[in-house]
Amino acid sequence: MKNDQKISDDVKKTISLLDNIKKIEPNPFLYTRIKEGIDSANNKKSVLSIDFAFTLFKQIVFAVLFLLNIYSVISYLSNGKMIGQYRMQYIKNVVSEYSIKTESDYLTNYVSKD
Repeated sequence: MKNDQKISDDVKKTISLLDNIKKIEPNPFLYTRIKEGIDSANNKKSVLSIDFAFTLFKQIVFAVLFLLNIYSVISYLSNGKMIGQYRMQYIKNVVSEYSIKTESDYLTNYVSKD
């Protein structure tokens, strides 16, 4: 019995020591710091997803433009003879439409009209 009483007294002494400990005041801004940390982590996730989507969009646009460029080069090379014929016809049309002639031809035409 004395042994149980002694244990009980020791427990009471220990608990009474805990009651004498001065309470520490928490930092008044602790909640604000924790909340800001959580909010900034959420914002970073949303910004990362927007950046990822924008980067993916840029890569897709680049790939499409690259493929269009390859298609136009292949198309140009495969129609090389036809393009040469069209180019010569276009030059002839421009020369005849705008009456592009050399200076000597102009003077010849000018003198013959008088």
